[in-house]
This record gives sequence, structure tokens and C-alpha cells, in this order.
Amino acid sequence: MSVIKIKGSSANTGDFTIQPPNSATDRTLTLPDKAGVIAAGVGTIVQVVYSKNPTTVNTGTSTSTDITFHSQAITPTSSSNKILAICSCFTERNGGNDGQYLFVSLDRDSTRILTNWGNAMNYRQTTGARTHAMTSILDSPATTNSVTYRVSVNASASGGTNFFLYSCDITLMEVVG
Repeated sequence: MSVIKIKGSSANTGDFTIQPPNSATDRTLTLPDKAGVIAAGVGTIVQVVYSKNPTTVNTGTSTSTDITFHSQAITPTSSSNKILAICSCFTERNGGNDGQYLFVSLDRDSTRILTNWGNAMNYRQTTGARTHAMTSILDSPATTNSVTYRVSVNASASGGTNFFLYSCDITLMEVVG
């Protein structure tokens, strides 16, 4: 039986040994011709990007347009890979009719992939009440071009209510598909 042994550096005394299984069948292990990745089976996380928007945004009383709360880009390494998007946002009602609420959505570039995942945030809440919403989705962008995931909000019917958008976190993980 053949064994490959890699000696540690002079600062480290440990050895790394690669040893074949006890089998009568010949097997071939092909290493990828790519720096940095040795094993990347289905489900392996190959890159992670994270960002947090600590800036407070005031929606005003606008109800007709999306307001971008936060966005983050990622460039997939393979068009067959998926992106696990995890988003967490905090909002606060700032006066107005308690029957109003926020629609929170997630877009990939110009495609809406989740609508109202905040489940009508701040609905029937008193002034100053804060609400938290979190979601995740396993998306298939089918590209190796950069894609941008964007959290946006849109207030319900008019009535003078405005909302404060507090922190929003976006974590994007590329998953071998």
C-alpha cells in the first residue's frame, strides 16, 4: 500500500498523511486545476459575503415606490451553484394610522424573489414599536456574473404614517449545487 506523507513546516511538527482505503479496486483521485478549492461536493459552502446597514432610513409617507433598505452583491463561481440568502431587518412605526404596515421584499437584481416576508411589519403597533423580520431563501441565479440581493420596503395605504428602518443584515452563501 502506498502512502503520501506531507511534513509540517519547521515551526510545526505534525504530518499530514493521505492513505488509500483497504480495497482491491483501483481508484483515481483527480485534483481540480484551480487554486484554493480541493473538495467541493454538493452542499459545500464555497464563499460567504456579509454586510450590515447600520444607517437609519425614514420612509416618509411615500407608499408608491420601493425604498431600498440594504443590498449586497455576490459573484457565483459556477452557474449551477445556488445562493443561500439570509436577511434580518428591524423597523419602527413613527406615528400615523396603526392599520398601516410595511411590505418587506427581497430582489435578485431586478427580479423579486420574496414578497412581504416581514408579514405586514408594524401592523397594529403603537408609535415607537419596533418589529424584527428574518427570512432565508435558497436561490438559483444560474450565472457566474455578479448578482445583487436587495431588501426593500413599501408602506401600505397613505395616511401620514412614516417608518424608521433600522439595521438590516444580509448574508449570502454560495452553495455547490
